[in-house]
Amino acid sequence: MATTLAAQPTSPSSAEVVNYFATLKASGRNSWLNVAHPRQDGELPARLSTLSPAEKIALASIRGPLHCADGWSYLSQAMRALFSGHAHTCRHLAYYAELRAGLSILASQGVCIGKKYHFYVDAAGDVRAWEGQSTHEEIWNALTQWAGFNGSFEVMMAALKIGGVSLESAIKTFFPVLPSAQLGTQLIRSWGYDLGKGHQDRATRNISSYGVNDLTELPTSLSKGFELAKTIWEAIAPVGNSLEVYLLKNLLRDQIRKSGDTYLPHYKTQYNSLDPRLRRHFEWKFVTAPLKRSIHPIFVLASDHTPPARPEAVLSRALLLLRLATQMNNQNFEAAGLNTIDDLQFWWPKFGSERGFYDHSAPPDELSDLWSDVEIALEDLVDPAPATPYAFARLDMPSFNRIWETDRSVLWALIK
Repeated sequence: MATTLAAQPTSPSSAEVVNYFATLKASGRNSWLNVAHPRQDGELPARLSTLSPAEKIALASIRGPLHCADGWSYLSQAMRALFSGHAHTCRHLAYYAELRAGLSILASQGVCIGKKYHFYVDAAGDVRAWEGQSTHEEIWNALTQWAGFNGSFEVMMAALKIGGVSLESAIKTFFPVLPSAQLGTQLIRSWGYDLGKGHQDRATRNISSYGVNDLTELPTSLSKGFELAKTIWEAIAPVGNSLEVYLLKNLLRDQIRKSGDTYLPHYKTQYNSLDPRLRRHFEWKFVTAPLKRSIHPIFVLASDHTPPARPEAVLSRALLLLRLATQMNNQNFEAAGLNTIDDLQFWWPKFGSERGFYDHSAPPDELSDLWSDVEIALEDLVDPAPATPYAFARLDMPSFNRIWETDRSVLWALIK
């Protein structure tokens, strides 16, 4: 048995995942798994051989959206910890949000990571297993290996959109041929930095997870947390696309620099060929503005690798991976022909009501309506920000808890 994903004779594919969700729609089923599936808890058995290929594909498929939703819930609680003065708890939860995002991205492509034994499904529908390392280490191994496969960068860029237009089509308008394996690996290594440092950083991270926190200072700033919250909500709002806009600019400018022809007006013809829907959000003056003046705050925080990892930095990297995971899973839903609001009615109303977004008997008619509560909360934020968690906790804000409920975005981004 091979010991890595990269050593396998074939590559993973999302085709069977899409087929699984198409079957879910066609059958009108009211649960993620068929009632006859032997693992209703979604977990892998100690011996994979006890599952049929179809049962394995089912587990890989559902883990994509469900790990994604759980990742957003971890991020939400990390935000709450940040505002409550619990820096170590924030870092711990943000790391696990990043971990769930990695699991979700892999599952969306038919790769299922277990405790020691892992498997994937290829384009022919064959299920292949390998014996690797434990979960934390193997997620990183498999994720970086997958990112370096031919076509993986294109899959990621096809899922991320601006004005309904994929970043893949925009990039190829400028550069039809790209070193995609290199770009995919670079992106995942950047956004999943904490997963990659999991082994080396385990000692410092375990202080947050299991240690005596009060004896190890982990500085954080409430005022910076305020600004971070505003930036995060701007990025994940129902019509938010700021992360994608800045990512596209950075990718294009990096390729322009590498091409040797750095005179930007030479690229105006390609820019004019972009879909008008994209150009409305991606103006030429923004493309040509100096990079130093147009770096998104989330990318700035995500690039901070100062040890020990700062809570805001881990939180930002988790956000980027979760945004990617959300869009990749939604892409699978669309390819399967799911009308997610109707076809996943057995799941999403309960997801929102259990988190207190609405009463269980009255889910919203339009999921984007959940954004209005957040808008009110953001308007209620005082300026300047309170200097201490004590002062913040005593603000007269009825909408107080909405500030950190980032898992609301599951209902307007993953479900729609």
